[in-house]
Amino acid sequence: MNWQQIPLADLPSVFFGLTAETVVSSKDGFLFEGRTQGGGSEMYRSVDGIHWRVSRLPGGTMSVGSLTAYNGEVIAGGKVLRDGDDSPAVTRYRGRGRWGAVEYLPEGVSSDVVLAAAQGPRGTVVVGHNGGPFVQATERKRGRSLRVWVSANKDPFGAPHNVACPQWQDQEPEVGVIADERGFTVWAKCEDPWGPSASFVIESPDGTKWRTATGLRAQLPLRAAAAGPSDSVVLTGPLASAGATARSPEAWIRNVSGGSGWRKAGSLGGTEGDRRFIDHVVIVPGGYLAVGSAETEARSTGAMWSSGDGRRWNRVTGGKDGFGQSVRVDTVAEYDGTVLAFGTDPAPDGHPPSRTRVWLGSSPGVTPKPIPTRGAGLEGVAGSWGWAQGSLKISRQGEFTYRFRIFRDCATDGPPCDDVDTPTWGGVVTGRVAEGATGVFRGRVMSSNAPDRPYRPGTSVVVRRDEYSAVSLSIGDSVVGVFCSPGAYDERCLDIQG
Repeated sequence: MNWQQIPLADLPSVFFGLTAETVVSSKDGFLFEGRTQGGGSEMYRSVDGIHWRVSRLPGGTMSVGSLTAYNGEVIAGGKVLRDGDDSPAVTRYRGRGRWGAVEYLPEGVSSDVVLAAAQGPRGTVVVGHNGGPFVQATERKRGRSLRVWVSANKDPFGAPHNVACPQWQDQEPEVGVIADERGFTVWAKCEDPWGPSASFVIESPDGTKWRTATGLRAQLPLRAAAAGPSDSVVLTGPLASAGATARSPEAWIRNVSGGSGWRKAGSLGGTEGDRRFIDHVVIVPGGYLAVGSAETEARSTGAMWSSGDGRRWNRVTGGKDGFGQSVRVDTVAEYDGTVLAFGTDPAPDGHPPSRTRVWLGSSPGVTPKPIPTRGAGLEGVAGSWGWAQGSLKISRQGEFTYRFRIFRDCATDGPPCDDVDTPTWGGVVTGRVAEGATGVFRGRVMSSNAPDRPYRPGTSVVVRRDEYSAVSLSIGDSVVGVFCSPGAYDERCLDIQG
């Protein structure tokens, strides 16, 4: 498989400050769910993995806990505000960015938190816990049970199957789930203030009667699962944490047609002594892909593994772009021969927000998609840019005009002044920049109509391309701010800057 990383500067501005949660393949492209800095959910859709549009969930109030897909059918599960309180619910994707009506899960209560979901040929399973929300500062009544809802053959979800599983108030239980031809399998581990309170693997052919699963051990945390046409694969291993051991994640497999139960198939390869962690596994043409991270004493990097049969796994290098620039690869999906992977790395200065990276993979025989770019040199910064109270226009020859608010209303004051009805800001600075040796654009101010600002003719100017479709402007010793593409809903350009 051929991999190429989309440059950070060419990623859409909506990805700024967004942490990748899940990407899945729908009937008409990719659906991507990310977490904002404020903890909310945002959903986007794309046909090619390059151009993205918002896909608004019903009512715009759902906080997604899990996103699952099977044969192009997608279900989002989470919490929806209902009559002034949160309720667990799901919604089904209808295509073209539209979602169906909210389906409230039976017997749901405000403390229910959706943790995982899976779809398969027999239906959909949603797993939650009624001990939420899992934050310390709350006085809500909490439950002590894992809750398992099943919708068989697209029927309405039935009443939950409850399993005692007391859990810390400020930490979610560990949960894994798979749906395949043989039904539904749920793994869970809960801990209370006194240590592990419950650990189990249960299964059901139809969601009505549950029994202890055979083969899989409850002590092996289920991290990711995928149901193939002939075999189902689950990957077990520790959570990524400072105290994690160096044990390699293990692959377990069972034939979907029946007969044998789960059996250990192999381990995911890596360097001797490193720690490997799995976040997601998906079916792709020719086999499986698993993503996560690999840690040594020195650093943590994103990692990917491939397998043709779910038994033997090999580390994927990712070509010249590689996955080592990220701390982890969070999620992966395949649509129409294109594989899309999202990864995360820390911000350069060590402070939030983290940065999201995107890779495109092409299956053998599929021509890689060309990644559009604004171009090199001045082509990359030419055009119109804006923020809440300013605008920046740069020509292909490097001439620029910076307009900014000077807080003098044209209705009462003479020029220079702000026409707040347009709005046309009264401050105007012009100049010219040229590309420097390092791709930074430097130049000088040619004119300015605001003598109270340090923007006098001859003052140095620096323009840089920023990550996620933005540019930054500095004049003299003053950092003017970040400017985004017109109409971009980007918090960097919505707030008042200096």
